[in-house]
Amino acid sequence: MTVGRDRHLFRMVKMPRWPVRDLNATTKICAKCKSTKPLSDFSLDKGRRDRKFHSCKACVQVYMADRWRNNPDHRAKQQSRSAELYRSVEGRARALWRAAQERRPEGFTLTLAHVVAGIERGVCPVTGIKFDMTDSHQVVSGRFRNPYGPSLDRVDGRLGYTNENSRIVVTQYNIMRGELSDDETFYLCRLIASRHS
Repeated sequence: MTVGRDRHLFRMVKMPRWPVRDLNATTKICAKCKSTKPLSDFSLDKGRRDRKFHSCKACVQVYMADRWRNNPDHRAKQQSRSAELYRSVEGRARALWRAAQERRPEGFTLTLAHVVAGIERGVCPVTGIKFDMTDSHQVVSGRFRNPYGPSLDRVDGRLGYTNENSRIVVTQYNIMRGELSDDETFYLCRLIASRHS
């Protein structure tokens, strides 16, 4: 009896209809600031009918910055997540790849798969030192960079980042080498070693 009555009431309730999606629309009203803005000002959201996020990028940026400043729990959670991702092969490779692309965009054809493969090798091809993906050195030394962490190096510093001209070495070798070639660096190392042997 109750089921029938509920079913009858359900028929009586008028369900709200979604607005028809305008395929030719070039603007959208931001749910936060209520301003009409171009669709390019909204991030992609495949779960929505118009495939655009409900708030514009500027409002989202303000919200995220405010949340980062005023919510310690959120900040700690994000920092922990970032640290965990950075310790993974995929996360570290993506960070190195993006930084290189921003640093020298001209002639950049380096693939993310090449960087991942270099880190997965696990050992620096020049020094033979095993890559250290942890950040435990910061507790002991206070240094930001791990000298034995993987680093993206260009074989020839005059050329851009390509698969042929890029390799993964330990950070300390990359810093020490600077603008020198491998042969020049090895020669310098031999001089230092012979003087202090």
